[in-house]
Amino acid sequence: AIYFKLGQTVKHKLFNFKGVVVAWDPKPHMDVSQWDGLQDVDNPNEKPFYHVRPDVNDCIREFGGPRSWRYVCQDNLEPYDLKHGRIELEMELDEEQWGWDKENGWFAPSEEIKVCMSLWRCGHFVLSNNPLSDLTLFVFFRISSCMLKM
Repeated sequence: AIYFKLGQTVKHKLFNFKGVVVAWDPKPHMDVSQWDGLQDVDNPNEKPFYHVRPDVNDCIREFGGPRSWRYVCQDNLEPYDLKHGRIELEMELDEEQWGWDKENGWFAPSEEIKVCMSLWRCGHFVLSNNPLSDLTLFVFFRISSCMLKM
C-alpha cells in the first residue's frame, strides 16, 4: 500500500536527506535489488517507490553535490515535520501545481496533478510498457495546464 501522499515532506532513514514526494510507483520499473541502502529490505522490487525532490544542502552533505531527484523505497522513508527545519530544493516546485498548505504542513498538489497521477498509475500513460519519463510527464502537465486556461 502507498503510505506517503503527493506533496508530503519525508526524510530518508539511511542517507538523512529531506525531500518532497512528487510521484510514486506501486513497485519500481527496474531491478533495484542491488541498490545501496536496499540490502536489508525484503523484496525491494515488490515495494512502492517514490520520486522525491530532495533538499539541496542535504544532498551536498550526503552525496557531494546537488541532486534534482531521488528514487526511494518506501521502507527507507519516514515522515518529516517541517517544524524541524525547512526544505531547500534545487528547483522550487511550481506554486500553481504545488501550493504550500500551511495549515497541514505539506505541498498540496493541484487537481491536475492528482488526475494525471491517477491516470498514469492506472496505465493510461504507458508507451511500449514503459512509464512516461519525467520530461514527457512535465510536457504533458504544461500542455494540459495551457489547455485548462483556454
